[in-house]
This record gives sequence, C-alpha cells and structure tokens, in this order.
Amino acid sequence: MSVKVVEARIGKVCADIEVQEEVLKQLYRKKSVAQRKLNSLRDPISRLPLELSSQIFLQCLPDDPPKPAAHSVPMLLLNICSAWRDIALSMPDLWTTIYLDRPQIQTLELWGSRARGHALCIHIHITALDLDITAVLARYTKQIKHLSLYQQDGDLNNEDWVLIDCSAILTLLRLAPDIVEFTFDSHVSTFEGDEITSSDRLTLPCLLHLSLGRLDIFEDMNVNQNNTILNHLTLPALQSLCLELGNVTPIDFSSFLRRSSPPLQQLSLLIATRRNPSFLDVMECFRLVPTLVSLDLIIGYYIGSSFLSDFLSTILDSSQYFPNLETLKIKDRRGDASESCHSKYLMVLSARRIKLVSASLSLRMLPLYRSPPKLDPAIDAALQKLAASGMDIYLGTEDENWISVLT
Repeated sequence: MSVKVVEARIGKVCADIEVQEEVLKQLYRKKSVAQRKLNSLRDPISRLPLELSSQIFLQCLPDDPPKPAAHSVPMLLLNICSAWRDIALSMPDLWTTIYLDRPQIQTLELWGSRARGHALCIHIHITALDLDITAVLARYTKQIKHLSLYQQDGDLNNEDWVLIDCSAILTLLRLAPDIVEFTFDSHVSTFEGDEITSSDRLTLPCLLHLSLGRLDIFEDMNVNQNNTILNHLTLPALQSLCLELGNVTPIDFSSFLRRSSPPLQQLSLLIATRRNPSFLDVMECFRLVPTLVSLDLIIGYYIGSSFLSDFLSTILDSSQYFPNLETLKIKDRRGDASESCHSKYLMVLSARRIKLVSASLSLRMLPLYRSPPKLDPAIDAALQKLAASGMDIYLGTEDENWISVLT
C-alpha cells in the first residue's frame, strides 16, 4: 500500500471526524436550548409575576456596592437561565449601583445603559494611572446621585502614584448639579492662583451628604489637601458631613458654614494636625451648627492636653452649643485625659439628659497603665443612674466600658 493511499484514507477519516464534530456541536446546542427551556418550566421564579421576581432579585444584591464580576450579583443572575437573564435585564434598579477597582469606561457604559436613565450610585477606587476621572464619568454626570472616589494606603507604594488634581474633582461636581452624596477619600493637588471669589465657588443645592478624606500623611510636606475642595463649595442643603480639621483649618470651616448655612444634623470631625488649632476657632465652628443632632468627635494625638476638658466644660451651656444634640461620641487618641474629665463628662450628660439619648467617651490607654483606671464611686453611681433612666452611656477604652452596671 502506497503512502498516498494511506494519506488519502487519513484525510477521509479526518473529514468524517469534522462532520461528526459539527453534528455533536449542534446536538450540544440543541440540548442547551432544551435544558434552558426545561429550567424555565421548572423554575418557580419564572412563573411568578414580574413584580415579585424583581423584588426577589433586588434582595439578592449585596450590602456593599456590587462588583461587575461574573460570580457576583447582579452579573451572576445573567448566567442561570434565559428566563433569569430576561428578568435581570428588565430591571434598571439592579444596575444603578456599582463598585469599580479602577475607572472602566466600557463597564460603566454597560451598567449605565442597563440602568436606563435611573439615578446612579458609583464607587471608584482611583489608582495612580487613572487620573482622568471626569472623562470616564462625563456621560453619566447628570444621572449621578451618589459618587465615591477613594485611594487606599497601599496605593502610596506605587512608584507612579501622584496627587489627584482638585480642579478635575470640582469640574466633575460642576457637571453633576443634582448629586446627593459625595465621598472623596484621597489626596489632591492644590490650586495655584488668586484668592477665591464668590463667582469661583460652586453651589450644589441637592448635596445632602459629604465626606472628605481622613488621610494626613502629607502634613509635613506643606501640601494642602481637601480644604481646596471645601473652600470652593457652597452647600445650602447639607445634612451630614465627615471632615478632618487639619486638612481644613477651623477658620476655613467656619467660613464654609457661614456662607452655606446648612441644616447640618450629623457631623463626624477628626481634629488631627501638628499645627494645633485654636480652641476658640474650633468652638466657633460648633457654634455655627445649632441644628446638629449627632456629633462624632475624634481628638488626634497632637492636640493640646486641655482640649477635651475645655470642650466638655464649654458644651455644658446647651443654649450656645448643640441645643438639639441627641448623640455625642468622643474618642480621645492622646491617652492623657485626666480624671477630672470623667466628672465633666458626667456634668455634660446630666445637663443634657432631657434630649441626649446616647453618649460615648472612649479614651486611649497608655502602656504605663497595667490595669484600667477605676472610676470614682460617686461618678460611677451617677452614670449608672443616668443609664437606668434610659440613656445609652459609654466611658472607657475602645474595648472596655468602665461603668460597672454596663460591663
């Protein structure tokens, strides 16, 4: 038998195999279609009214913003069967919130189209190579209601890491006049130029919630950070604010409060700077927020040792400071609070017992303490009495409440 005859036989067998493989592919496709049909017939979700199945799908969304990954809802719902896919794609509310590890134009466009004009909630991790945020989000700025932009401490190890341009952030906000919530947790470059005028400032009448970063690692590098954002904003509807004094000076913060006159109800304030702010300037900021219902105050390591004591003494007068306060949470990171602060804390709670619902004073334990300090029995008893009347009270370290009735 010649070589050509054998080669011809092999060629024919290969051709037959290709034919059979194509037949097999068609059979698999038919099986897949039939299986999806069977799944649809058996699936209780597909037999429910769309209103009910939609609610079930919405309950599947994670508590944290969903990632556009195949194994995560809502993307996972597209891969179960054709009926589930049709339901998921018919629900704009499934696609209104997204978390992106970096700005991704195609993914954002896909989710934006599936949201069909509904308000968007977008969370983006900004890395060194993703600086043109405005270009990525420009198409959807009028839909954006909630926007979160942040960096992580680990990003600083990237040799290409640079500061985010503050002007780009303000341009983005200018394009999103209906934004309701904005979180920016990152470092920004400062503006160069003349003093800010009223015409330079941006008014966002719908912004209710604002959080401006907590990072202060550039404090010794003479780099202004989020103050460049706040100094350019007027927010007349602001209800909650998370801010760091240090990135923003008390005088700048007071100026912001005066020009905005916001109905601020919740304030989370970290006072952390080596440029020790004037106590009177800080208290002037507090005087300008009489609508405040909840205050979360963190006193940084470099703040003067008398700050906590002076603060507690000053807010005894509820006619001047926080007349509507219901929740007071103080964390002192310095670790040198005197025992007199315990007494002043009790005085504040007693003076405000009619409106105050919850109070917490958390103190940092210094290494020299082998065991936690004991409360004066009279103070302990008085705090127990307030707690028994219904007030939620905490006094101690982050790990231990020293009030005996509550341990």
